[in-house]
Amino acid sequence: MSQRYVALLRGINVGGNNRIVMKELAEAFRAAGYAEVSTYINSGNVLFSAASRPTPEALERVVTDAFGLDIAVLVRSQDEIAAVVAEAPAELDDAAVRPDVWFLRASLSPEAALAAMPEPHPEVDRIWTGPGVLYTTRIAELASKSRLTKAVGTKVYREMSVRNWNTTKALAHRL
Repeated sequence: MSQRYVALLRGINVGGNNRIVMKELAEAFRAAGYAEVSTYINSGNVLFSAASRPTPEALERVVTDAFGLDIAVLVRSQDEIAAVVAEAPAELDDAAVRPDVWFLRASLSPEAALAAMPEPHPEVDRIWTGPGVLYTTRIAELASKSRLTKAVGTKVYREMSVRNWNTTKALAHRL
């Protein structure tokens, strides 16, 4: 019996770097033996079915073999994405904020990720831990003052893949 998963590719199609056409990405997953493959938006979200949970390394090889790119891939099951949405703080649905979900590699606990994040701006940023994620919001009007963007240059950032809240909810719905 197969399970549904989403592969979250990190850092593709951002600023013209690591360009991958989603149709070709879906075909690479099909060629690797995954079923019911589809993609969602251009930021590297691949929804698929598999008889057993694939490792991130196996999916990274699919990307490397097909595109010659060394891209980190995180994997979440349908149930895991559902839990991320169900356990999210209500503040993520506030129209006055810019909400994101920072998916973490299995080797990085939410508590360790939180400890490694830059100090949030007290008037702008909020951070919560969740099941294998950090949830963040930035007051939209003050987003330019957010300190969360400083995480991009940190070592721990390489262990994360960020999706906005609407994308996260859409992935849960499509799985």
